[in-house]
Amino acid sequence: MALPIAVELIEKTEAVWDAKTQKSKAKSKYTKNEYLRAMLRVAQQQVAYRYLMADSWYASAENLNAVLDLGHHFVMALESSRTVALNEAERAQGRFQAVDTMPFPDEQPLRVWLRSVQPAVLVTRQVFTNKDDPQGVLYLVSSDTTLNQAQLTTIYQRRWKVEEYHKSLKQNASMG
Repeated sequence: MALPIAVELIEKTEAVWDAKTQKSKAKSKYTKNEYLRAMLRVAQQQVAYRYLMADSWYASAENLNAVLDLGHHFVMALESSRTVALNEAERAQGRFQAVDTMPFPDEQPLRVWLRSVQPAVLVTRQVFTNKDDPQGVLYLVSSDTTLNQAQLTTIYQRRWKVEEYHKSLKQNASMG
């Protein structure tokens, strides 16, 4: 089942100067990540869920740790430049490498360590072909280290329902 359990309409009430464009622009009092963590705390009290699924915008160490602290797992997209260590010793020595430089075994997630997330996580690479033929690559990370490649990608695909919900809000409720 996929149900939206929280929506936050962003109010941009604070004026800030953008030195690059030399113009004033509005910004929200809170970041999208602060909103996410607030919604997670509310959801914790009202909804039973196992996985938080989100795109790479929300895959910060602070958010991942917040999900773990609440006793849940995450399955999120990762930017290709995100760095990981192949074992705890490399993490302790500060030896990290970008996800897109790692050799992924066929259809197998890798057990790796992120810089600021305590437990090991799984990272996988999903290669797909777009409608117009170029190949795309999606990197996924999960705190549930019992998952295989198929389970990980299937769980993440459920996130698409959120995109459909957002599209509906924008088109049908003029909330673009």
